[in-house]
Amino acid sequence: MVRMVREAAGTPATLDAAGRRVLVVDDAVEVLALLREVREGVGVREATSAAPPGPDEVARIAPDLILLDVLFGREERGLEVLRRLRADEATAAIPVVLCSGATDPIRRLDAPLLEGATGLVLKPFDVEALLEEIARVLEA
Repeated sequence: MVRMVREAAGTPATLDAAGRRVLVVDDAVEVLALLREVREGVGVREATSAAPPGPDEVARIAPDLILLDVLFGREERGLEVLRRLRADEATAAIPVVLCSGATDPIRRLDAPLLEGATGLVLKPFDVEALLEEIARVLEA
């Protein structure tokens, strides 16, 4: 069971995800470090990748959720990763939340590709919003 937990009204939410695995795919070391900090104490097991993984690697990791950066360097390689994951039977059903600080590529996304993503989180991350998005996707 995944649930958001608040100690008292107005306090930040934390995530109780009971050991669910989240694959974080981002080429920015700072983002990987931030997400590692966020997951500490919230019950999320994490695998990280600084390079876009292929469907075989994702299937081997068997994540419950993928947080996928849209841009790697200046290229929109995350979008190609999403297309490949959706085209592969072993990974097609894994929820993917796109992450991006680049709003222009997000604005240019076409509807079929957006339908392939489960959610979108913009950088810089609002930690509480990120936790809420992870909880929303893992509860579905």
